[in-house]
Amino acid sequence: MSELEKREIQLSSVQDRGEALILQGHLASKCIEAYISALQTQWTWLLQLTLCLETHLKHATYYHQFYTDVKEAEHWLNKRDELLNSVFSQSEFSLDDGERLLKGMQDLREELNNFSEVIGTLEDRSRQVVPLKQRRLPITRPIPVNAICSFKQNGINVEKGSQWLLHDNSGRIKWRVSRGMNLTDDSNVPGVVFLIPPPDQEALDSVDRLRRAYDVQTALWQRKQLRMRQNMIFATIKVVKGWDLAQFLAMGADQRNAIRKALNEDANKLLREGD
Repeated sequence: MSELEKREIQLSSVQDRGEALILQGHLASKCIEAYISALQTQWTWLLQLTLCLETHLKHATYYHQFYTDVKEAEHWLNKRDELLNSVFSQSEFSLDDGERLLKGMQDLREELNNFSEVIGTLEDRSRQVVPLKQRRLPITRPIPVNAICSFKQNGINVEKGSQWLLHDNSGRIKWRVSRGMNLTDDSNVPGVVFLIPPPDQEALDSVDRLRRAYDVQTALWQRKQLRMRQNMIFATIKVVKGWDLAQFLAMGADQRNAIRKALNEDANKLLREGD
């Protein structure tokens, strides 16, 4: 049983005792009735406050998980950038090593393709992130806020789901809000009642930076892959130049022609892609 449920049992017990005293015609019936009413009002507010806190916790969890995932995505890109500028920036290698490097480059290309979907998901999620920091930043102009619970005290009536305008959030507990631009009907209401709706500009900007970094890395991959294939041709030419006449003649005309044709085709293809 939760603490709130235990308190509800105690509240019901107090209310039952108070109502019994009123029915018995107790001399302090009016006072008892007033206390019961005040107690019920405070209990109702406590239940609404619990609802508010659950909603704020849900959005805060979403907020922090989003930024954690963005940070992990940035780390992933940085690691691939290091690979492109180290392992895949070699200019001299054997043919076997070159084949392995080209295979690694192709695997990296597939990873980058899949990572584009990760960024797309983050872009969708970024539009649902609430601007938590704005709750503590000074308000320079009225901004819309949504009531996430009901609040009814001291003549102030806030209905769950209603939209208000926030004018001042400098108070530690209460915010100054109004139903419209007319400040003559403004009210001081606990800030916990309201949610500043999405989007969070910082969330949108973080994903935009991530997308631009991804585009830069994709372009870098294309340049590195082109250069590696060029170096692969040079490595092949180097091997061919190292053959002596006996090795060259031992291959046969068909094999020699095939090697020459393959080198020419690779070179022409690279020239076209490099334009």
